Amino acid sequence: MGERKYYSTRTGKNPEGERLSLDLLKRLFIAVYEDFERRYYFQEAFGYSCVDAGYILGKLGSDIEAHMIRKLRKTGLWPITLILRKL
Repeated sequence: MGERKYYSTRTGKNPEGERLSLDLLKRLFIAVYEDFERRYYFQEAFGYSCVDAGYILGKLGSDIEAHMIRKLRKTGLWPITLILRKL
């Protein structure tokens, strides 16, 4: 049995309840990314700046963009913060 829809969607009071516009999807992505960043979820992969030791490299190395290109075969994905500003 499928997941039951919210009352407002079932009764037609919120017909857009199942759809996300591209602008809303971008907004939600940015919110989730920034929340993960605040919780330091990306430090292991991307690295971080330490007051005592300087910049500590993450598992993706010193050239994260090259790593993204090598793994995903797509350019322009890093740094994500520049992409988020364009959205």
